[in-house]
Parts: sequence; structure tokens; C-alpha cells
Amino acid sequence: MSETDPPPSPVAFPYPHFMALAPLDAWARLLLRPPLAPAPRYWLRLAAGLGCSIVGTGLTLPERLLLAPWLAYAYQSSGGAIDHPPGALVILGYFRTGTTHLHYLLNSDPRFITPRWAQVTAPQGFHASWMFLRLFLVPFLASRRPQDDVAFGPDWPAEDDFACHNWACASSLRGRLIAPSRYDSDRRFHFLDSLTAREIERWRYVQWAFLRKVLTAGRGRMLLLKSPSHTARVPELQRLLGRERTRFIHISREPADVVNSNVAMLRRLHLYRLEDPPDERVLRERIIEEYAQTERAYLESRPLIGPGQLHEMRYEDLRADPLGEMKRAYAALDLPWTSGAERRSARYLYSVRDYRPASESRPRGLGFGDERLGFIDEAFGHARPAVAARPAPPPAEAVESRTRRRAWIGAAVAAVALALLWHLIVRQTLNRHDWLAWPAGVLIGAAALRLARAGSARLGWWCAALTVLVALAVSMPNSRWAYYKRYDPAREQVTWTDLLATSRHEFFTGMSLFWLFMGAATAYRFGSRPPISPN
Repeated sequence: MSETDPPPSPVAFPYPHFMALAPLDAWARLLLRPPLAPAPRYWLRLAAGLGCSIVGTGLTLPERLLLAPWLAYAYQSSGGAIDHPPGALVILGYFRTGTTHLHYLLNSDPRFITPRWAQVTAPQGFHASWMFLRLFLVPFLASRRPQDDVAFGPDWPAEDDFACHNWACASSLRGRLIAPSRYDSDRRFHFLDSLTAREIERWRYVQWAFLRKVLTAGRGRMLLLKSPSHTARVPELQRLLGRERTRFIHISREPADVVNSNVAMLRRLHLYRLEDPPDERVLRERIIEEYAQTERAYLESRPLIGPGQLHEMRYEDLRADPLGEMKRAYAALDLPWTSGAERRSARYLYSVRDYRPASESRPRGLGFGDERLGFIDEAFGHARPAVAARPAPPPAEAVESRTRRRAWIGAAVAAVALALLWHLIVRQTLNRHDWLAWPAGVLIGAAALRLARAGSARLGWWCAALTVLVALAVSMPNSRWAYYKRYDPAREQVTWTDLLATSRHEFFTGMSLFWLFMGAATAYRFGSRPPISPN
């Protein structure tokens, strides 16, 4: 630990864990192979993770059982390769080199399909559970990543390496983020090196099976993948996705910034750990060594990539001239650059125009000038200054998005319509249906976001308040029909006092408050969503 770090708290409190929805057998593999014994201060965090895992296991189990025979047969018959005619584009680059920024930019092009966080956190599921989780997880996940405040959510683009980990721990993420004592053994999955025959087959199967399921919804679109570990896996990716159909974009960044940013990231992601962290010097040494080895593995495999299948860019250039760099990348990979891709990319770039990497304000530390990383400067030309700055122009709707009056009015209109529809359903079924508070919140927030194009905290609170008001407004009329019309139809007069007492009782019993929380929280998340389309 760093001398500047505060002493650890007696109890490591739970935080929404990226393994929260992983099945219990994945947790068993994480804890038992080899045995991992978290200290008592981590027991509460472990218990919370296992409790959520029970829910995730039950949610994905039906689809898992139904799909298992088909996946096993298809894997054997395909030889573990994916036949996807549109092909794949894989983003390469070590952690913190700008891969997420590039991923979001490419995702702006609707011709790509990429895994989402709701999918990689519950990889054993399929369309039914994934669709449910894309809404259910909204209230529980922060709208920004904890390590760098980049936009985040269940339907945002995600790293497929998390799916391999949450399916069968076929990833280096355990040693990287959860159990630092397992780093040396787990890093073998980062390079797919020194694995046993059984381990490499496990990685190949879960990687194939997850992507095969993702592609059932995007047969006409090119697959877009981003996981930093893929930088050291080019031959395996070519075997999996087809050498002639796989294109690559490699992004690099000034090595000192990469090292410092990785150290900061791993310190901020302490909320996933089940063990105490290593000393910062040990952590920095691990990063430098792995970073150098990863980029060397890429450089060694670069000759395997055919002409027109690889483009290399620098993060500094992408920041300076984003649209220009994207056009150059598309041209190098023989991909058409369309007006739709440019328009959506400009919208994304406008939304992050005020974002600044932490490295711009962080002093350079021990990683600066390390001779083991000098070859990266030379290989990717980081000694050259960045290209001339050409910020992306504001999108056509940028001015319109600054005023959200129509969104506020539209959300209110949606709330009134939903209240009337809710009461109509109650009158027909003689049941309160308090669970409808959740879809009401979803629709109110979604309507506001669609009209505003860009969310805000104020708009989010307005949507949440409307959801609560809808639930309160229909509570007494719903009680009149769901309780008295159903159980006491002969009663001629029902007083306001009776309705108020009945509504209060119904409101605070059962799951009513939970559904109200889900509705209000989802409405807030949608209404305050950053102006970045995750789709």
C-alpha cells in the first residue's frame, strides 16, 4: 500500500460487484481452485456477492439448461470457430490506452454489434434474461465507471473478457481485481500462455459460446470486440473469428501515462477486492512488466495480420483529431465511412467534450522513463507530436439539446397517460398491480430522454418525482376497485378515511415500496443519462 493511503476500514462494505450475477459454480471456481480464504473484514462483501449470485443463478438457469445441448453440439461441429460473414473488428491496446473511448466511438456506428454489460455480467443467460437485466440493473449501477467517471450502465458496450471470467473464471480478472495473491497464476489467461490443455479449452469454449449467443441478434452486423487482454491473443482470435474476416485496430498511448493510469485505476477498484492490495511498488512493477510483455506479444504477432486488416493509431492523435483519425482508420480497413457514422460519432464526441483524462493533471511518477517501455515509444512513434487539433464540430441537434422544456412537458404528459392506463387495468382486473410503478418509471424516463436527447440531473429528479406522483395519485382509486369492489362489492359507501387507511396499508406491505423504488430510480437514471447513445 502507498504511504498516502488511509488505513483500511475494519469492514469491507459491499459494492455492486462485476461478479454479482455470475453463477454459483463460477464463484466456487474462484474460491476453491485454488482455495482462497478472504480475511474476516471481507466476509460481508463476499456474502453480498454470493447472495446476488443466487439470484443470478436462478435467473439464467432455465436458458442455460435449454441452450447447453445446442451449444455443445454447435461447438463440436464448428471446430470452435465462428462463421460470421460480416466479420469482426477487434480493438487492441493495453489497459488505459484509450480503448474504451475508441470502443464507444466505433459503437456509434450502427453497423457494429458489441457485447453489453448486462450480457457480460450474466454470460450464462440469453435474450430473455439479458433483456430483463438491461432494465433491472439500471437503478443499481452507477452511471459512471468508478475508475475514471466514463459513462457506464447495463446497456453500454462492455469487455467480453468479463464474460469469460463470470462464466468459468477463464480470465486474468481474478488476480487483477479480486485476489491479488492469484495474480501470477491468473495472468496466464491474459497471454493464453502456459495453460494446461484443459484450461485453454475452457477459455476457447466460453469465448466461443458467449460470442455465438451475442451474434444471434446481429447476423447482418460486424462484431466489435474490446478487451485489453486481446492485445496478446491475436493468433487465437484469428483462429476463433477467421483470419480473413478479422480486422484489428491497435491504439497506443504515452507509456508513462499508461502506467500511472493503471496504478490509479487498480487503487480505485479496491471495492471489488476480497484481499488486501499489494504494495504500490509491487503493483507498479507488475504493470510495467505485463504492459511490456503484452505489447511485445502484439508486435510479434503483427506479421500474421494481412494487408488491409490492421490500423494503428495513437491516443494523442485520436484526442486531437477524432473524426479525422476515425476516417483514416475506416479507410485503412476498407470500411465505408457513412454520414450516419459521422453524425453519431459527432454526437458522442460533443457529449464528452469536457472530459479530461486524469493523466493530464496527475504528476508523472515512477513509471516515467522506464527503459523497459522505451520500445513502445519507438514502435508506435510517441516521440512525434500529436496531429493538429481539429475538434469535432457540434452535431446539428446540439443547440436543440440545451433546452429540455419539451422533455419536461412530455414526461408529465406520459405520467398522466400512464396513471390513467394503470387505473384502467386495475378496474378491469380488480388488482392493484403495484408492480406497474416500475414500467411507469421506465416509460416516463425513456420518454423524457428521447425528447431531450441529453439527460440532466434536474430532468432525472423530475422524472423520479413524476413516477412517485403517479403511484400516489392512483393509490386511492386503485384501492377502491382492487379492495372494496373485489372483496366488499355490496358496500354502498366508502369514506375517504377508509380509502386512505386501505391505501396506506397496501402501500407499505408486500413489494409495493420495492417496485416504487425501481420505478423512481430507473426514471431518474434515464432522465439524467449522459448524452451518449449506448446502442
